[in-house]
Amino acid sequence: MVHLEQAQPEQLQELLAFAEEAFRTPEGKVDFPTLLPKLYGPGADSAPLHTVLYEDGAPAGLYCLKIQDFNIAGTALRVGGIGTVCVDGRSRGKGHLALLMQDAQERMQAAGCDIAMLGGQRQRYERFGYVPAGAH
Repeated sequence: MVHLEQAQPEQLQELLAFAEEAFRTPEGKVDFPTLLPKLYGPGADSAPLHTVLYEDGAPAGLYCLKIQDFNIAGTALRVGGIGTVCVDGRSRGKGHLALLMQDAQERMQAAGCDIAMLGGQRQRYERFGYVPAGAH
């Protein structure tokens, strides 16, 4: 059985370990506390920003969603920033990434987000509507 839950504050270290293992490369694991100190560094309280996908009671995937309001040139914008999207290696190929991305999209729509931002591999996220963007 697969279901999604919002992470609890006491789960931050568990989430961090899961993400570091999911993003592991032949060169080693990603050092999330150094890469993203506001989310994973000392004193961070970001666990509730995470949604965890459980498969048969065990974590199988997760993502982080931070919604922020900005005022750009007098225009108010609500932005949903998605990150740390990952699926356990043993759970890949089961559609879990699509479930995580669908949930993030639904949460951003419910929150009234004007823009969704996600950094990641283009070929992985383009099918969910994410395209390279920037400013000139």
